[in-house]
Amino acid sequence: MFPIFQSFDSHFMKSTGDGFLVGFPHTGQAVDAAIDILQKTQNYNSKITDGPEIHLRFGIHFGAVRIRPDGDRHGTNVNIPFRVEGLQVKDLIEVDEGISVHDFPVRDRILVTEAVVHSIKTDEKYDVRYIGLFELKNITGIHKIFQIRT
Repeated sequence: MFPIFQSFDSHFMKSTGDGFLVGFPHTGQAVDAAIDILQKTQNYNSKITDGPEIHLRFGIHFGAVRIRPDGDRHGTNVNIPFRVEGLQVKDLIEVDEGISVHDFPVRDRILVTEAVVHSIKTDEKYDVRYIGLFELKNITGIHKIFQIRT
């Protein structure tokens, strides 16, 4: 994944053990990198006859972060994408415009916040679906979450 991140001009990459935190200059670059990785992974999985498939979940958020002297990032805008990535069907607050719990994407998904949607809304190349409302652990408020479909 690191070569793909770099090809979309990422400026910060950090492994978190079972995931990655990656920073991009523009929101669209983060979305494009996630789409590219997910499509390549799905293509790989379609050719698997023996052995385990790879399944991924992406959480993308847009906002300013604090940078520590050692270069690491922290703050609410770092925590939000991790909360979004880990959302589960039991967390969904169903609303009329959103999806039902039966349509909730469990894996191979790109979930994004409302801030991301506002940032990319002028680019019609993205297939954006409103999922519903969620409470995010230790993040104040109810949040609108969307899916970028590939």
